[in-house]
Amino acid sequence: MHGQWLGRFKDGAAEGLIVVDVDDAGTCFEGRAHLFYDDKNYPTAQSYFRTSDRHTRQTVTVNPLPLNSVGQVLSQHDLAAAYPDIPFQWEPIEVSLEWDDRTLGLKWGNAPEGGEANCQRNHPDNPSNLVAHPDVKNWKQFREFVVELEHDRFVFRGQPSRWRLRTSFHRTKRKDLVSFAIRDIPDLHKVLSAQTQHYFDLNDRLENAAFWHLLQHHGYPTPLLDWTRSPFVAAYFAFRRDPLRPPQQEFVRITVFDRKSWVSDFIQVPFSTGVRPHFSVLDPVVIGNGRALPQQATSFITNCDDIETYIKFRENEKQNQYLYCFDLPVLEQERVLRELNLMGVSPGSLFPGLDGACQEMKARHFGYSS
Repeated sequence: MHGQWLGRFKDGAAEGLIVVDVDDAGTCFEGRAHLFYDDKNYPTAQSYFRTSDRHTRQTVTVNPLPLNSVGQVLSQHDLAAAYPDIPFQWEPIEVSLEWDDRTLGLKWGNAPEGGEANCQRNHPDNPSNLVAHPDVKNWKQFREFVVELEHDRFVFRGQPSRWRLRTSFHRTKRKDLVSFAIRDIPDLHKVLSAQTQHYFDLNDRLENAAFWHLLQHHGYPTPLLDWTRSPFVAAYFAFRRDPLRPPQQEFVRITVFDRKSWVSDFIQVPFSTGVRPHFSVLDPVVIGNGRALPQQATSFITNCDDIETYIKFRENEKQNQYLYCFDLPVLEQERVLRELNLMGVSPGSLFPGLDGACQEMKARHFGYSS
């Protein structure tokens, strides 16, 4: 059952979008459902649930919570002030769940006041559907292409394989970002505050974002997706030796995203919880993150497990293309990395400190494919 499920719901006379994020808890499943009503006069409803075991039919008891437009829980007083004409079910509700690999059904209450939902499971583990640019098939053509692009319009991401775009958080068995925000982040803050020169104030939105960005750059799973303003930095991350690269892999992938048009066409949401599915520029303040500047790093925050499908949905909606990709042959690895080194794009410049220096000297002494 674990994964992200999306669908439509009916709750009495109201309808809307439902998103169910489910974690694999070992002997059972747990997660949260969010109901986003089509009628903006209704608050978003959020419910935590936990199954008794792993059977595909369950009945769970949930305690719905109302949320405001930025995903914050509303008190009864605030709810009455913001939504005076909307009744809200504060009492516990029994919900029946039934699922298989592809569909999830939910039912609660009795008609006509009750509700039901039918959801489809995201499949972000499937191969990417992006089609590589047909006229750019090698490093020389890529280099010539990107230098002609409009300055500061696009951002780039390099991957050692043609995986779908997905955050490091969503690549794990966990999907519930609320538990990440209220449990993981405070725990990490306690542990890492002894290691950072700056004390991050998590109640400050900008500093909280900077803390998440720092975690991302040091290997902790987050709902951020890293990009760079430099196509050559992206090329380094695509071509560098990576033990995760599948054997016999023929191509690396560099993805290009039209950041300027995306920001112009869609409202950017700097939150990951309690809000409708989105993919938004974060651009956090850089605090204690020595890698961000040399990597010309920028980040997007998302609550979508399958980013490519979401972007494709928006492309169809606007009749505009935002996402492009280039697949370049792995056989060019040594040549590309040597050329990037001459440009100043190397481990020593991208990873300030002992690790980067050792990686640079390793390449110099043992070669780029060692």
